[in-house]
Amino acid sequence: MFKMFKSKKGFTLIELLIVITIIGILAAALLPNILGAPARARDASRQADLNNLAAAIEAYNADNGAYPTAAKCLTAADADLASYMPGGVPTDPNATNALVLGAVTCTGQYYYCPVGAGTNQNYAVVAEVERAESANGTGGAAGDIVPATNCGAAGVDFTLSAAADIYAIVK
Repeated sequence: MFKMFKSKKGFTLIELLIVITIIGILAAALLPNILGAPARARDASRQADLNNLAAAIEAYNADNGAYPTAAKCLTAADADLASYMPGGVPTDPNATNALVLGAVTCTGQYYYCPVGAGTNQNYAVVAEVERAESANGTGGAAGDIVPATNCGAAGVDFTLSAAADIYAIVK
């Protein structure tokens, strides 16, 4: 007589389905965080760059008694700020990022805007961010950073050519 032995080598279909379902749920929960990490890192870099630019502009003001007077894209060779930033004026982490404010297009650069007719006592530095969570303003919409007419007047009104999320430091 032959005896049949039931051997359990492997997993049942139910066990495999349960494991695949658990892996799918974990992947669905973690994937958005993993995929959004590079954009969050670039936005954090932009915010840090603007803080460093603001510090350099304050140092420039302390030495010269006034802020730079022209609205401009901040380039690596900016004559006003180059000596205040040992590593050079930073550029946007996404070199093809084009920030358009009015008639000025800053591709891969940050934007500087003096504020205050004649006295030039304030300024803004602006970057376009990739994620709405990183923004502190939306260009071209009501509720911009500081409502007013334009750079150089009594305040700042960032009128972008298209709606965009921006991060700005206004002082």
